[in-house]
Amino acid sequence: IMQHAERVNGAVEIVSVTRDNPRHRYTYREAFSRTRQLANVIAGWGLSPGSRIATLAWNDYRHFETYYASACSGYVCHTINPRLFPEQIAYIVNHAEDEYVFLDADFMPLVEAIAGECPGVKGWVVLTDAEHMPTTQLANVHCYETLLATGATEFDWPELDEKSACALCYTSGTTGNPKGATLTHRNILNNGLLVSQAMRFTHKDKLCIPVPLYHCFGMVLGNLVCLASGACAVFPGESFDPETTLRTVEEEKCTGLHGVPTMFIAELELSNFKSFDLSTLRTGVMAGSTCPEELMRKVHSEFHMTEVVIGYGQTECSPINHITDIDSPFEKQVKTVGRAMPHTEVKIIDAQG
Repeated sequence: IMQHAERVNGAVEIVSVTRDNPRHRYTYREAFSRTRQLANVIAGWGLSPGSRIATLAWNDYRHFETYYASACSGYVCHTINPRLFPEQIAYIVNHAEDEYVFLDADFMPLVEAIAGECPGVKGWVVLTDAEHMPTTQLANVHCYETLLATGATEFDWPELDEKSACALCYTSGTTGNPKGATLTHRNILNNGLLVSQAMRFTHKDKLCIPVPLYHCFGMVLGNLVCLASGACAVFPGESFDPETTLRTVEEEKCTGLHGVPTMFIAELELSNFKSFDLSTLRTGVMAGSTCPEELMRKVHSEFHMTEVVIGYGQTECSPINHITDIDSPFEKQVKTVGRAMPHTEVKIIDAQG
């Protein structure tokens, strides 16, 4: 899917609002040239197939590159939720047996605090350039852009078994330590392609992705949906901010916007909400929790999103296993999670089993 996006939609853009580059933009062609550079760098580390490469990062183009360089090389990309407690992060780094961790500069103090508890990590790569590289006494710390400059732009991607592991996410909504869910290439590709079709996405669309890339919602329903359809991927900020998101939608003329209900509520509650021109919006995925009918009514009328689909699933399902019909009235959509996705089996039971 990466090679398809480069060949067929190479001129389509990826846009990121980042701290060291406020409005970074480049094409799929440029993105995957850099991804091949990173893949060459990683190949020199002597890792075994299936080795875990972690990210501790917000949404932006470097996180995007890291995901594809590692997963498409035959390693497992382990996206870590930076909002977890430090002791939980140390636990899952060790439990996953991460060998390298790619992190945003914001998290250097966190990494310095837990590095001594993570003896299996061979290197820490800061997702920035030399100018913005933080000062640290920690050993084995590398600058992302400096590393990237040493990698060739051509890379022979391996042929991978579709049932081999591609990504690793830890869920924290249960008691005890977070639980790891390993997703295969087939799992993730199947979800990305099918959701893209459900949204009727094409190369003429622009999808705003405020949902985090460290979560399966952002990972699969964000950037992979764009690659599958040739749509422009827009990352409106390192972490979710309702005003920045709406400003980015307006300025980039986005046609799609993903989110959980609380994100849309936060945007609607902005005192200057009415000042944003959201007329280019058409579609998006609402997921994560039940959407009240009144909220969906406002999403239709205030956001101009008249083709919203509601998805239901779990991280373990890669993540969507039900999705609503884009043509269904919203009054019906908010009362259902839709039909089961292809390649999914569903059993409905009551409290007695």
